[in-house]
Amino acid sequence: MSKSKTISIAFDTIGRIPAGILKDGKPAIVDPHKAIDVPRIYGEHLIENHLAYDPDERARANEKNAEQQETRSARAGKDKGQMKQVSELEAQLADVTKKLEDQIGVSGGLSKDLKAAEETVALLQKQIAQTATPATEAKPAAEARPGTGTE
Repeated sequence: MSKSKTISIAFDTIGRIPAGILKDGKPAIVDPHKAIDVPRIYGEHLIENHLAYDPDERARANEKNAEQQETRSARAGKDKGQMKQVSELEAQLADVTKKLEDQIGVSGGLSKDLKAAEETVALLQKQIAQTATPATEAKPAAEARPGTGTE
């Protein structure tokens, strides 16, 4: 497989090809991004020095970049959908957390009320126990005095 004697090149800006390079021997002015066939050695020299580019390679690179961009766009769309789901779930979690905190606050208040009621009941039971001592257990005041002879 032999290489052809010419190569296609294109310029990013207006390109000038000196006389004697092309087959017709005249100088040429080339519009930006317009492909032109030149002798291989001259074209490779321009490409290596970044004065021109291979339009076929650039087309392949552009296609590859377009495919990568499509892949990124598809991922971004998928990521955007997932981010929406995450934000919805976070909102639901915040609502549930608030409801739970409200319920804990209510139950905390109820437990304080219950503890206070239990303490009140215990105090009342103690007072009832003190006032309900049977009369037989209590000695009359006259019997309880020392020196009265009733001891």
